[in-house]
Amino acid sequence: MPVDIATLQKRTQEILSLVRDLKELSDIAFARFEKNRERQYAVMHALQLAIEACLSLGNHIVAQERLGIPGSYQDTFSLLERGGVLPSEFAEEMKKMARFRNRLVHIYWDIDLEQLYSVITERLDDFEIFVKHIRQRYPA
Repeated sequence: MPVDIATLQKRTQEILSLVRDLKELSDIAFARFEKNRERQYAVMHALQLAIEACLSLGNHIVAQERLGIPGSYQDTFSLLERGGVLPSEFAEEMKKMARFRNRLVHIYWDIDLEQLYSVITERLDDFEIFVKHIRQRYPA
């Protein structure tokens, strides 16, 4: 069964919209971010949603292309790599995002704010690169 282009478009738009929100939320000095719990919570939630949108899209592609059955969130990106959707080095970066998502969800009380700030100020391009790889493989 082919990848559903409508699903692909919807998920990629969600990812890009969340990235725009995260860029706005990250436009703050770390000293202010560290003291602003409301912003921290907003960042954590938007980042979790962005990662989950990548996973949802990845799982759709994995299922439709019959690339295997992921046993974990990281496996989704491994299968996309094996299927030629993502290059190896980039798949490793997305696996790190999947692990970070697990920290956000399961160990939220012990999030390293410096690491969180680093992700939103230095790694948001990963989401745009993910979308670029998906769109290159599945042009609308």
